[in-house]
Amino acid sequence: MSNSLIIDNRAAVKGPGLHALIVGVSEYDHLPDHDDPPDPATWDLKKLGAPALSAFRLKDWLEQAGATLASPLKTCRLLLSPSETELTAEPALRAFLTARANLGPGNDVPLATRSNFQIAASAWRKDAMDDPENVTFFYFGGHGIQLGPEEAIMMFADIFEPDWTALDRCARFSNVRNGMAPSAQFAKIANRQFYFVDCCRYMPDPAKNLHNPQPPDVFDVAVNTLDRREAPVYFATVDGSVATGWRGRETVFARALLHGLGNGADDPEDDGEGGTTWPVKATSLKVAMERHMTLHGPVQDIVLSSLVKDPVLVNLAEPPRVDVEVEILPTSLLNNCAIAISDQETNHIFNERPWQTERIRATGVTAGPYNLRVTSDRLRVSPYSKLIFINNRFKVPWRHNLSSVLTPPVVATAPAGSGAGPTEGGR
Repeated sequence: MSNSLIIDNRAAVKGPGLHALIVGVSEYDHLPDHDDPPDPATWDLKKLGAPALSAFRLKDWLEQAGATLASPLKTCRLLLSPSETELTAEPALRAFLTARANLGPGNDVPLATRSNFQIAASAWRKDAMDDPENVTFFYFGGHGIQLGPEEAIMMFADIFEPDWTALDRCARFSNVRNGMAPSAQFAKIANRQFYFVDCCRYMPDPAKNLHNPQPPDVFDVAVNTLDRREAPVYFATVDGSVATGWRGRETVFARALLHGLGNGADDPEDDGEGGTTWPVKATSLKVAMERHMTLHGPVQDIVLSSLVKDPVLVNLAEPPRVDVEVEILPTSLLNNCAIAISDQETNHIFNERPWQTERIRATGVTAGPYNLRVTSDRLRVSPYSKLIFINNRFKVPWRHNLSSVLTPPVVATAPAGSGAGPTEGGR
């Protein structure tokens, strides 16, 4: 039997830690290939080419995050059903799966089937139940549908298995989250829980013909004790919409998530030991993800729900890096001014003389205060200077209008007695 536990630091990490369950489903056993005609019998769904690679990249990120994690990585469970496209596009994924299989029986990474998910989810919950200071991290990437608000039906690799009902190889996300609530049996379960649900959330027409379609439960849900969990849920899209990705690359949501995990901090905080940290919190992570989509496209409407508090997932040791776009108005200043943006030590992130592009773009800018400097003979006072603070809440694009500080247009007056009125210079 395969073992989903691919990282086990329980012996090294004493006390609370982070327990991850990551699932990526691209290769669906009973769905047509991506370039085959859709089949109504399988709800017009096709094989995918991005979720398994996305899950692999998230596993890698957790493994490499080290001390930046707010709680040290203790266990990581992984289920993968990769497509050949992903295996070809990312040799490291194929090498990882091969290396695991070469460790001997029971060490290969399990496929993302419904039964394997059942086993992995049960073990994951047990991992997290011994200390309320634990943290859990859940990611599912694959096909999904919606049966109600703030819900997603997660579809596993063996959906549409012959002789089984349509949703028998699926699971309700809400059942997973509700099953992780504190109860008499799980009184010490992790209090901080992060959920990332990367799938479509619409109802396909064939599913509308089913009477009360419900997949089997993953967990028995006990009557809750006092539930004070800090358990934000990130859905990749709004109700009734689709989630997208690139074949052989990450999904749109996962790419933004990976960016946000490494750069999604807001304001710095004192770490309590005389230093400074930049925490990636539930809300600032969403802001960074949305900003990344706006800048790099395509845009999906991320939904953040179940937010009781604003828990910290990552503590960055340095300010986050952000991409920026700046527009200076009016555009008549093009080719008539010089624009520079520099930090407090006069290191330029942008310096164009003359300014020739309507939108200024800079990547990997360290968050912090910067000075915008515009030099032009069209300004009343030149150079014009303004202090700006660049971070993940810096608008995209950031527009600054200098019309109010331009010199008035030159007006030519007709010679006395000519009878002509004043005319605007340059016309």
